[in-house]
Amino acid sequence: MGWFQDMTLLRRMIDELRVTSCVNHHFDNVGFGEASIAIHADNCTSQNNNNFLLAYIIWRILTERNRSVKFCFRQPHKHHKGVVHVCM
Repeated sequence: MGWFQDMTLLRRMIDELRVTSCVNHHFDNVGFGEASIAIHADNCTSQNNNNFLLAYIIWRILTERNRSVKFCFRQPHKHHKGVVHVCM
């Protein structure tokens, strides 16, 4: 890898950590100790491939901070933008 590729990867990791940090702050300071949570995201590649966030959610389950998590993604479709179609 060249220097430019290393910096691009570093910036991406920093952005992923920022998102995870914001989610953690919300759950710890704004949430009410919910056992089950639902996370909604559009089909933006940067959101759906966020490995740090997925690892963080798994950590929350393993440490029993939450019992279940449901991920909901928008299905890409020209005529129904903004409608959540797929939940896992």
